[in-house]
Amino acid sequence: MIRIEKINAKNIWDILKLHVRKEQESFVAPNELSIIEAYLAITGNGHAFPFGIFEDEIPVGFLMVGYEVDESFDNPPQIAYGNYSIPFRHESVFPQYIPSVSLI
Repeated sequence: MIRIEKINAKNIWDILKLHVRKEQESFVAPNELSIIEAYLAITGNGHAFPFGIFEDEIPVGFLMVGYEVDESFDNPPQIAYGNYSIPFRHESVFPQYIPSVSLI
């Protein structure tokens, strides 16, 4: 069964071992960079939520969602962002396609 779990002290090292295919590296940030960004957002009063994606107990991917306020506007909008990666050796766990994420 596929599930998501917040990144924590018990699962972070397994998530950091996951990597996408070489030809996909230009499309997604490495997990370690995303986790650092999440830490910086959280400690800077931002909102970031990093998760590991697991099939049963096996880590198969990474997902991060969050939002921030763009203070450069008079009436600042909240900006949502997201990031996910599925390492090549675990792509078969998911359907033939992964729906693209629309951010509003």
